Amino acid sequence: RSSARPRKGTAVRNLLRLLAATLILAALACAETPEDRQAVNPSDSVVLVMTASGNGSGVIIDARHILTDAHVVWPFIEAGIQLPDGTIAAATVIGFDRYVDLALLELPESIASDLTPVTIATEVELGQTVTHLGYSHTSDGSLASDARAGTLIDQQSIGDFEVTLLETNAEVIPGFSGGALVNGAGELVGITQFLL
Repeated sequence: RSSARPRKGTAVRNLLRLLAATLILAALACAETPEDRQAVNPSDSVVLVMTASGNGSGVIIDARHILTDAHVVWPFIEAGIQLPDGTIAAATVIGFDRYVDLALLELPESIASDLTPVTIATEVELGQTVTHLGYSHTSDGSLASDARAGTLIDQQSIGDFEVTLLETNAEVIPGFSGGALVNGAGELVGITQFLL
């Protein structure tokens, strides 16, 4: 989990799960394809996700939907969302899969027109430069968007669940759970989940 403290003296090994088919296919079916839109600034697609038990990050994947980790919102049916422009909105948890640790949130229609969905990568390559994007605590205790760069060092498919785990050497800090892992072109390649 990104809420764990990085280990001192060794490279922090981060595991990430690529978009899991069990939750995302329905949401992505109505989303634009990468060919339909130009790449966007990925930080415009990362949000702060807040619940009574803490906070994490999330990624805008289409006009009304945010993808985050299930452990960020579990067991709640609603979460507060702070959009990149500072707007606060309530989102409904419309689905989650605790095995792959992903949840799908839906925002009210009134917010949808102002969102910037992330561009989703069509390929993932070992050795490519990647960056974790999310929200972390600052020295004064407030929350701010943050980024940590590294390299994609491993990729493994897991069982019959159509899940791909991505491992990077980029640091994951508290609050990054559910945030974006993007490639050098700013395209989403994974969702930040936990530390080894």
